Amino acid sequence: MGLWYCLFGILDGSQFDALLIARKGCDAVVTHDIFHVLLGFDTSYAGEMGVLAFAAEQHYSRSLKLGLSFASLLYPILAPWQFTTILVNREKGRELGRKAEFLLGCRFEDHWAEPIDQVRSRLGLPAIS
Repeated sequence: MGLWYCLFGILDGSQFDALLIARKGCDAVVTHDIFHVLLGFDTSYAGEMGVLAFAAEQHYSRSLKLGLSFASLLYPILAPWQFTTILVNREKGRELGRKAEFLLGCRFEDHWAEPIDQVRSRLGLPAIS
């Protein structure tokens, strides 16, 4: 299954429209959603924690470390039923961030048709079972 197909598998209709708009002018939105696919984190608070921890560990901006600290306090309040998964995903995101290539330098559009596991492997990310 290709990266492009997997990306649209996590989006509903309204998100798809937003993605098309974003693709024309705001690659950060698209990149964030691609990270969900590549890292295997869903779009719950726990999944967002994993993506945020990954980005903070890759040092995309100084504010991400602060954002991670804030989210670590806020997300368990907003989704107490996900408390354990939030903590697990924070650590998993950090670990993936340390091991993976610097993903902001990747031209994802060059890999749309490649199988998702091949893209993950190329970027230093583990396959997701």
